[in-house]
Amino acid sequence: MTKPLLEVENLTKKFTLSKSLFGKKEELVAVDQVSFSLDKGKTLGIVGESGSGKSTLARCIIGLYQDIEGKIIFDGQDLTDLSKKELRQVKTRMQMVFQDPYSSLNPRFTAGNIILESLRVGSKKSQREKVEKVKETMERCGLSSKYYSRYPHEFSGGQRQRISIARALVTEPDLLILDEPTSALDVSIQAQIIDLLKDLQKELGLTYLFISHDLAVVANLCHEVAVMDQGKIVEKGSRDQIFIRPQQVYTKKLLQAIPIDHPAQRRPDSMGTE
Repeated sequence: MTKPLLEVENLTKKFTLSKSLFGKKEELVAVDQVSFSLDKGKTLGIVGESGSGKSTLARCIIGLYQDIEGKIIFDGQDLTDLSKKELRQVKTRMQMVFQDPYSSLNPRFTAGNIILESLRVGSKKSQREKVEKVKETMERCGLSSKYYSRYPHEFSGGQRQRISIARALVTEPDLLILDEPTSALDVSIQAQIIDLLKDLQKELGLTYLFISHDLAVVANLCHEVAVMDQGKIVEKGSRDQIFIRPQQVYTKKLLQAIPIDHPAQRRPDSMGTE
């Protein structure tokens, strides 16, 4: 049996809100004993309301938050046991796409240089090879390579998110962590980005951890779904189990909030995720 690409075991992240004169801490448990696994080539959707802990979970996995409890096992390696050097090497295989495609891009860099930055660490390619790799990745993400020298403000929101995806993709990762990648986009542009992600996954065998509050988008893209509430996973299952046979009251309330005319109201087996 093939091992999962990503395994998370009892992951907990606490934030200190205040500290008394006597050293007593007031803490917020943002992620509370979360466990799940994700198979290679599949997409797991993490859903929940704002403040449920899903984005904090993503940031813990990618290493943006430190001082965590539990284990994060990527391709058989426990990331919490690795040295900083070893961790940097592994993390070229894990990349993140953020929610806001404008604030996550350096406005002083051109699109090409933004993507090129990802290749500056660990890549043995020559500068010419790196530039060619960037242009190839731009084309793969639906951006003409002639836009290499344009700046972020010259692009639409959808194009900026394609730059973000290309920046993550250029290192040839195995896992993409997508934190609300479509929430800042118009509905028509959302559909284009979702179609792009599907095509990339099929072509490159990518694995996605997809964070979203939009269950309609999750239904269209994800193979499995985990529902978070107050830092805990309260329900997890296949897409059909969550959308057709939800067990938890919280999950049912989330589903009831989807607009009736939304594509997610169709049966999942007609949505195109294989």
